Amino acid sequence: MKYRIVGSTMPAVEVVFDTAGESMYTQSGGMAWMSDGIEMNTNTNGGFLKGVGRMFAGESLFMANYTATRPGASIAFASTVAGEIFPVNIGETGGLICQKGAFLCAQESVTLSVALTKKLSAGLFGGEGFILQDISFSVRKGERISLVGLNGSGKSTMVKLLCRLYSVSKGVIKVNGRNIEEYKYSDYIKL
Repeated sequence: MKYRIVGSTMPAVEVVFDTAGESMYTQSGGMAWMSDGIEMNTNTNGGFLKGVGRMFAGESLFMANYTATRPGASIAFASTVAGEIFPVNIGETGGLICQKGAFLCAQESVTLSVALTKKLSAGLFGGEGFILQDISFSVRKGERISLVGLNGSGKSTMVKLLCRLYSVSKGVIKVNGRNIEEYKYSDYIKL
């Protein structure tokens, strides 16, 4: 199969299948357009528990599989939000951990699973999902910052961590060079 990325503000990945039987999968609703010669089926892609795991991470319970029934059939997958599409060769990288909503489509040989990076209860009841890692920034006294990002990118989680509504499970948050966990909470909220 061959692919190309089309568009800039709202890009899509257009795939042309070389032979019958080649296939791609995406979350439900990820397909933008297709030619004739494509067969679709929906399943949990790995079993019911894998589907439930994806659902708790804010993704689809079901995945849509698209298989070519003839050479030259084409299909396109597009995001529902503006941004860029980056092709990643999983065979070379060994895999990636991405924020929820980052997955667009893949060949059948690629496995999609959930990575748990914070407390299960926060992912289930906090609404932000499970994936947020390796964030670093500094704010100096008097500075004003803005947290801007897509839905599910971790903005609310960041604020809840700063307010100590969530505990930091990896790394440290410092205020005035001191770990925020070292402050008495009543003193911390007065800073």
